[in-house]
Amino acid sequence: MVDATAMGRMIREARLRKGMSLGQLAAAVGRSSSSVRRWERGEVPPAIGLVDQLAEVLDLDPAELRDARPEATGPSAEADPAPETDQERPVTAEQTPVPAVEPEEATDPPPVARAERGFLGDVVVAIRDLTSDWSGWIRGVATAVVLIVMLIILIWALGQLVDGLRQIWDSFDAGTTP
Repeated sequence: MVDATAMGRMIREARLRKGMSLGQLAAAVGRSSSSVRRWERGEVPPAIGLVDQLAEVLDLDPAELRDARPEATGPSAEADPAPETDQERPVTAEQTPVPAVEPEEATDPPPVARAERGFLGDVVVAIRDLTSDWSGWIRGVATAVVLIVMLIILIWALGQLVDGLRQIWDSFDAGTTP
């Protein structure tokens, strides 16, 4: 017999692998997010009637999930209650189903032919996305240019400081006669 904690870990890992929130899984199996949270913490196992539906939603082997479910003995292993109605359950942002978005679709700009972007467009894309092999070179060159400009300003400022000190020194000699 396996404890509810092991089954909860299995459910949580499968849910995270699928990129689902607690609310999304709860909506998919007709339960509240607090029920799913209790399953994942190992407080109670899901009802035996939900095991096949959970396995389908989470792309798990139903037999493996059934085997992981502890036997219903004692108050901590009782099956979770029937689904709540919408009138009984307050709707939270966690329970609102959110469509899954693949990272490639969310972060990649629409494909544009390289000829349409041109060299400057390629540079901008490389700096913005940092996906190109030569984007590090671009950042390095930009850093070197900034450092050279700062060095030039420093040399100019030191020259101004030396001229100011020379004028102060010469002012001490102005009152004396040879």
